[in-house]
Amino acid sequence: MQAIQTLLAHSSGYTDVCYTTDGSSILTSGIDGDVRIWTSMNEDDKKDLRIADECHAVAFCNDKVYIGTSRYEIEVRLYPDGELEPTIAHFTQPVTCLQIEQNTIYAGTRDFKVCSIDLNDNRLKYFDGHQAPILSVQPHLTKYYLATSCCDGFVRIFNMNDQTIIKQFDLIKKSNDIDSTLARMDWDRSTDILAIPVQNSVTFYDTTTWTIKQKFKDDTITDFVNLVRYSSSSKYLAVGYVNGQISILEKQTLKIIITYTTGKKKAICSLAWNPNNDDSFTFATIQVGDFGIVDISDSILEQQMSSIEQQPKSVLKKKIDNEDDTLEKSEIPIIDLEENEEEDEILGFVDDISSSPKAVTSVKPPTVVQEIIHHGYEPPELQESFQPTSTSKYLDTRFMIWNSVGAITCYSCDDQNSIQVTFHDVTFHHAIHINNTIGYKMASLSNQAVLLATSKQFMCLLYQSWDTQNEWTMQITNGQIEAITLGDQLIAIVTSQRLIRFFTLSGIQQQIVCIQGPILSICAHKHTFWAIYHSTMGLPKETALSYIYLDTKKNIYLEGSLPFTPKSKLTWIGFSDQGNCFYLDKIGELRLLKRTKTLNMQPIYIMNIKQEGEKHGVSYWLIGIDESNGGFLRTISLRGQSYPDLVPWPIVSMVPIQFGLCELDIDKTKLESDYLKINLLGNKQDEDFIFNERQCLMKMFGVPCKSNRDYRAYELCTLMDICTIELAIKYASRSGKMSLAHRINQLLEEKNNEMTIATSTILDEDDSPSMTINDAINDKDDNDNVEFVEEASIQINEEVVSRPNQDYSPPPPNSTRFSSASIVDYNQSFKNPFKKNSVSRSSNGTSTLDTLGTLNKTKTNDLNKYKPTLKRQRQSKTIVPKEPSDSVSISSSTNGMDRFLSKPDVTTPTNDENNDLTLNKSTKQTKSGFDLWYSLNESQIKSQYQDLSKTELSMLAIKQFKLLSKDEQKIWIDKANESNGSIQASKRKNEDDDDLNDGSTTNTKRSSKLSQFAFNR
Repeated sequence: MQAIQTLLAHSSGYTDVCYTTDGSSILTSGIDGDVRIWTSMNEDDKKDLRIADECHAVAFCNDKVYIGTSRYEIEVRLYPDGELEPTIAHFTQPVTCLQIEQNTIYAGTRDFKVCSIDLNDNRLKYFDGHQAPILSVQPHLTKYYLATSCCDGFVRIFNMNDQTIIKQFDLIKKSNDIDSTLARMDWDRSTDILAIPVQNSVTFYDTTTWTIKQKFKDDTITDFVNLVRYSSSSKYLAVGYVNGQISILEKQTLKIIITYTTGKKKAICSLAWNPNNDDSFTFATIQVGDFGIVDISDSILEQQMSSIEQQPKSVLKKKIDNEDDTLEKSEIPIIDLEENEEEDEILGFVDDISSSPKAVTSVKPPTVVQEIIHHGYEPPELQESFQPTSTSKYLDTRFMIWNSVGAITCYSCDDQNSIQVTFHDVTFHHAIHINNTIGYKMASLSNQAVLLATSKQFMCLLYQSWDTQNEWTMQITNGQIEAITLGDQLIAIVTSQRLIRFFTLSGIQQQIVCIQGPILSICAHKHTFWAIYHSTMGLPKETALSYIYLDTKKNIYLEGSLPFTPKSKLTWIGFSDQGNCFYLDKIGELRLLKRTKTLNMQPIYIMNIKQEGEKHGVSYWLIGIDESNGGFLRTISLRGQSYPDLVPWPIVSMVPIQFGLCELDIDKTKLESDYLKINLLGNKQDEDFIFNERQCLMKMFGVPCKSNRDYRAYELCTLMDICTIELAIKYASRSGKMSLAHRINQLLEEKNNEMTIATSTILDEDDSPSMTINDAINDKDDNDNVEFVEEASIQINEEVVSRPNQDYSPPPPNSTRFSSASIVDYNQSFKNPFKKNSVSRSSNGTSTLDTLGTLNKTKTNDLNKYKPTLKRQRQSKTIVPKEPSDSVSISSSTNGMDRFLSKPDVTTPTNDENNDLTLNKSTKQTKSGFDLWYSLNESQIKSQYQDLSKTELSMLAIKQFKLLSKDEQKIWIDKANESNGSIQASKRKNEDDDDLNDGSTTNTKRSSKLSQFAFNR
């Protein structure tokens, strides 16, 4: 081992070195921000160039010096004057390594970016896939390979043509500091071998099969290898250690020729061979910032001479002691005397020992153990688990989570290790500061608690608790914690044992759910939890993922496979504000898992966020999705970054959702995207839902009409309701498209016929003269009729009467809402709103179109059809008084859209009718047993089945009421009768008081009451 003389070049810190093209000068860069040019190891033979505050990497090409500075750029200076040239690239973090090959510069940065820049045309290529700061980059232009090492522990091999990953190895120690391990590898361009430092050894990979060909390890050194470098002719290999040692190996046999040491255990951080001389190299250390120049020619010659002189004595001694096995393990290097011409000159010294040729030839050179590994099927590498909306865990300062409540940030450095909880609404709660002495790596935040976890324990902080003891911890004994999340009242902890452990916010342990593979990520929304895990072994470069969906309140468990983009990875999962599941992959594909009425999950493709950001020159970091406000993505815009910085605080931007349809730039596709957004992301319980849907359909209908696409326009009409179809007929006829209007009119008649058949079926289902919903419920013998009556009746009222719009005010609810007082009577005058007029028509059959010319004349008459009328019931024998009921008579005339867009005129009733209406309004509506039961349980049923419509909720309520026992039903019916009896008693009392007060007008009052039951013959 030979000591090396070093010279202080820069301040203590990372120092980089390189040679000029002709090998006459050495360039060094240091943390002090200077670049120095050395022609020898003499203080007088240097030239200083002031560059920036800090210099992290240096490279030389074509009389120009390229420096990676603290200003997050690659600065260019002319050699040797140092004149400033235009900067060729800007980044968001400092450059960690530079390498130049054939007028192309390759750079790696702290923000996980690797790029190549063609110095001829400044063309850039990015190589994505890294999850931590870059340690080194090494190109192989013959094979068009680019090898990178990263702090996430992986060595990746890229194809430089299409920037795709060919192979990756998990070899390096994971860290978040580039100074702890550099892992700088190198190519043997003569044999296409890749040498990679792995802990205290060097592994050599064959690039044709990507298998391990050889391994080198010096048993006398236990420190890690920082770097390896092949000489310019690939004759020697230099291995630099953390303890300051440098070993020079012969490439073929991996035999140590000579070992150098700096003497103070200064880690070797950079090494470069002279491009014009294989016997010379320079190096730099990281602790002191010094460098040295080494000429190995003299050392190699002395080593060869010494080994030859000592060889006979060693052989003779080993022969006498009969220790051939020990001889084979000797560290004395044996020189092949027929290797080259220079060594042939040494043969003159060997003549003296020619008397014992057998002894010399019996000495066996030390062999390098080659590992022969038979590789079978290599399973695909599983993606590491992650927390949604968190930055890389390999960063010193990072976001542990960002959601709608706030953000949790982590600060980790030499003098500070803390966690900060910041709330978006400062009036909700003040910021919380936590000392991270335990080393929490995962976090979750809700409007009630903060959850922090390491691999073995987690801590819950109830910042909204009224208890003084608002913090508790729990140890996980079996397995390690891999993912955590917070719901409204539950905590979910996923362990490496493939278990999801649930805890309450106070620490009570709940159920333990099993999953079928390693967890990838988990998230929560209120009382629902959604977890994604690796389900099975996928194809090469493919990922097989599955999910489970848990609703702890409704006791719903769903599972299935997760559709995924080929050769991609999952980057984000989460719930929208409406509780729908969304997930995003690495290439920017956003998808939705929407729950259907059959309690299944339907995967739907939404858009490509990455392509949307490229239109504006930014990349989006997704943090949430808002459906309630029309469909928007809550994102943070980034420029040249993978993750946002903590300072300055990021600004959230809203990006509208545009479905990934074909030809999205044209108006037709934009309207189609809006229609999908309304139906998939809209809230059907919203009052404006039907109005927005009708408005969008009419806009879509106008586009094919203008472009003479009649069949497309007709197909759009099949998506419309009756009211919108009538408006479409008007638009088509006024546009001169009579054939289209005729087709749409036929479609309208078909829909009217369907409604007429449904109405007739309702009227003919029962034999009784008066049929109510309560009677249908109590009829135990005909369950199907009950369901059909409920479904069809409510459908008629919703479709025909209750059409929400901005201008139209619906009739009083008593006239259309089903209750025990809503009687469908055959003897009562019932006007069918869909019945066709018996007027004869021509063979063309465009009855709706024939009325278009007389719209203005019939407008008043059509609006009068909304006039409330009082119907009288004619009895055959006994006249039984009945309460007057309001009903609405609606016809299917062609000006139905006018009724939709304007309020109908209601005529003022006469004095007698006014008295009857006053009496009717003053009397409370009677209720059945089902009405009373449903009014008390309606909110609970709606909360359990939020996705069901009003019709489906009513049908479900009928079924649940029928499942009650006869005694329970009788109790509800008796309660309803008692309530109705009190109403009738109150009514009779009011009538008696009126008779006493108005005794003089008794006869007139009686005649007025009897007139209510009169009927026309």
